[in-house]
Amino acid sequence: MARILHSFMAMRTQSERCWVEERRAGVDGKTVIVALSGHVDAETYPAVELRLTEILGLQLRHLVLDLHKTTYINSCGWGLVMMLSRRMGERGGALVVASLTPEVGSGFHTLGLPTMIAAYSSVGAALTAITASMPDSAETGV
Repeated sequence: MARILHSFMAMRTQSERCWVEERRAGVDGKTVIVALSGHVDAETYPAVELRLTEILGLQLRHLVLDLHKTTYINSCGWGLVMMLSRRMGERGGALVVASLTPEVGSGFHTLGLPTMIAAYSSVGAALTAITASMPDSAETGV
């Protein structure tokens, strides 16, 4: 079972928020699932960028962005996702997205991101793909 590492909230307005919540997953403990909720826009971007950059500082290998509660990501937000993906690749790992909403998926596809970042229908599917790609998984059956 994954455990919550930290929960962070950036206020957008009194009625709308953007939440960033992360938890460890995977057999190696070096996979983090980050769930974004709400809008990633000009108001919330700085706080989201700060938290995701802090998460990147953890000794992790894979990052799963769970977007099932995300309603909007602006171009700066997608730029941040691309930067995180590049940095994870430099570590020999990967950033993947899971559970794209139609609104967020539209931007993801319009920007051509599926050619650079793998997208999965669920967090479970993303974790299965990550586990299958780990060199030790073929040898140990994990």
